[in-house]
Amino acid sequence: MGDAPLTMASWALGARLRTYRTNNDLTTEFVAKRLGVRQPTVSRIEKGKHRLTTRQLASLCELYGLSGEVATKLEEARSVAGRPDWRQDYQQLLDGPFGDVLGLETGASRIRALDGQLVFGLLQTEEYATALMREAPYIRATEVKRRVALRMQRQSGVHNGDQEFVGVLGEAALRQHVGGREVMRRQLDQLREMAERDNVLLRLLPYEAGAHAAFGSAFTVLDFRSDDITLPTVVCVDTLTSALIYEGERVETYTSSFDMMMPKSLDEQETVERLERIRDDW
Repeated sequence: MGDAPLTMASWALGARLRTYRTNNDLTTEFVAKRLGVRQPTVSRIEKGKHRLTTRQLASLCELYGLSGEVATKLEEARSVAGRPDWRQDYQQLLDGPFGDVLGLETGASRIRALDGQLVFGLLQTEEYATALMREAPYIRATEVKRRVALRMQRQSGVHNGDQEFVGVLGEAALRQHVGGREVMRRQLDQLREMAERDNVLLRLLPYEAGAHAAFGSAFTVLDFRSDDITLPTVVCVDTLTSALIYEGERVETYTSSFDMMMPKSLDEQETVERLERIRDDW
């Protein structure tokens, strides 16, 4: 059976079940045998990529010694995890890991992003996004409008103030000609406006910062908030036609790189001033 679409709810449920399993010092092989499934199925459950049945979840609760309110909340989470979300309207555009990235991104409490070449997708104007996608050889002309609409939908959490966004943006991204002078001016206007929002911290990495550890890198770090367990931080790395998702030890490499870029970047006021200067240059 193929993997189920990843949603924030299914991923969080899987993370909880993984925590309960490890707290009981049980291996995935042991759990698989008790459930009557193969070991890879347990791994997919804990990654949020396998839809649990009510009976399977009840068996896991019994195995992990969970009952009462905890078991009830897990069943409620299982029910929610199986429901389609807003991405179903764009299902034909969500090939492979990209759909999983969106499933996690929309549920993150904080998004940290670094990009040296392009404006972050979550802060792009519709015009800027359209100009980029029209030049992408892997995007059919008939798909551009739908893909831009998808990108605008992705932005809602940050633009509505529901998600915290921290971005380190290379100055080169704002000097790169995308869509024409007016498009760039309006993009810079939007960046300046977003930089003044309470939930957004935008820092510009200037040319004078020179070479640095994340030179040429573009990645996003997703942090999650939960009342009962610690949900793991996830890193998403865009490739030309897809995306990679990292958890565990590899995450520290990216979070350390991001932290190193903060002192090299301009502070909030300097960033706004540089945005205004670059806009004037356009």
